[in-house]
Amino acid sequence: MEFGIILNVRWSLHAVLQCSLIWAFSCVTFKTAERRHSTKLTAIIEEEGNGFVALCPELDIASQGDTVEQARDNLREALELFFETASPEEIKHRFHGNLFITQVEIAVG
Repeated sequence: MEFGIILNVRWSLHAVLQCSLIWAFSCVTFKTAERRHSTKLTAIIEEEGNGFVALCPELDIASQGDTVEQARDNLREALELFFETASPEEIKHRFHGNLFITQVEIAVG
């Protein structure tokens, strides 16, 4: 199975409700001017078919891989490439701050 980088992914309620794994990862390194620093972003990783899809909801950037670790690493690479190539205006436009991930209990049936 071959996977690539997916940008601008919109998740349906069905996909969000079926999330099997939620991971937060840190140390996404990106360039600003002449120095590099790290920041923490969220990664939501969901099993899909024979692989895993990883989404960073703060920037609406996603990637995928055969394993959870590969999906996370591919997402990290996609995010680093985004920060290396995007203009400050694009970063500001895409960034969604104040993100809250929680669980809700609902009545079913």
